[in-house]
Amino acid sequence: MEEPAAQVDCPFCNWAPDTPFVYEEQLAVALIDRRPINRYHILVVPRMHYQAFVEMPDELVSHLYRLTKGCALILPGRDVVAGATGVTLDGT
Repeated sequence: MEEPAAQVDCPFCNWAPDTPFVYEEQLAVALIDRRPINRYHILVVPRMHYQAFVEMPDELVSHLYRLTKGCALILPGRDVVAGATGVTLDGT
């Protein structure tokens, strides 16, 4: 799968080549954070770069949240799922 060009200064576009993906598809990837704040810290990131969250099409935002929910549901241990948090950030 061809990768879109990464933005040099975007922390969400510039993951290490050996970063483990939890999930991968045409529109987005879910990956283990390089600096996790908890045991199952997963980032769900669109493959296409957007300068800000509000620039993303609504359909993509909905899709990313469905993926986030799906990642939370596959984590081991129901206590972890109960503590799942969805946060939206942009790289600016």
